[in-house]
Amino acid sequence: MYRNLNIVEFAIALNVVQYNPTLLHPSFLMASGIVPKDWEFAQQPQVSNRFSQIIFNNGVKIIAQPNRIVLVEAFTNQLEEKVEVSDIACRLIEALPNLEYQAVSNNFRGYISFAEENSGVRDYLFKGILAPGNWQEIGTAPIQTALNFLYTFEQKRLNLIINEASLQVSETDKVPSVLFSGNFDYDLKAKNSVERNIKLQEIVKDWHADKKIYREVVNQFAQIQIEPELIFPATAYAA
Repeated sequence: MYRNLNIVEFAIALNVVQYNPTLLHPSFLMASGIVPKDWEFAQQPQVSNRFSQIIFNNGVKIIAQPNRIVLVEAFTNQLEEKVEVSDIACRLIEALPNLEYQAVSNNFRGYISFAEENSGVRDYLFKGILAPGNWQEIGTAPIQTALNFLYTFEQKRLNLIINEASLQVSETDKVPSVLFSGNFDYDLKAKNSVERNIKLQEIVKDWHADKKIYREVVNQFAQIQIEPELIFPATAYAA
């Protein structure tokens, strides 16, 4: 049975050298035009020299630590064409061009849900994913795996981590799910800061290409079927 992938979150992580998290202040973000002035906070912003976090009502979250800045956007539906954090990241880079950016990663989180009990998730993981399938043939080199999968493409790599999870659908109900966390890491080697910042913005703006690869890979997992004879009767799970 084919199962649908639901992408629920996209995040851009900027690795920087000696960043002061107190700079991530609502007044700076709005005065510099990084975020619109009419955006409302979902909760009181936290600002300190060790950790800062600002969460907006529209699902955008900005987090700062001494070595990185993370921009996160939650998808309340399958809206994937218009993403705010990509533009925010570009405006932040323009407002702070002198930061020493070392690396950037585009990160995606999505899930496949199961109506069955948790045994359905475990059968899928251990009898479906670990069986031979098309997911093993993607990329330009053999995949590498330990606790996760590393897919190699011509100019990038996708690190895909698969976990068993429970999706909270209401205050009392949870749905058994499999969570697919994928990230594309990019080094920012360049001759100077101007060239580096141009390269950084190009990566951030091209997030659609990474999302397409992530979706194509995970969709191969979504098509995995478990042979009926491999599934133990429900009584086998009884205590």
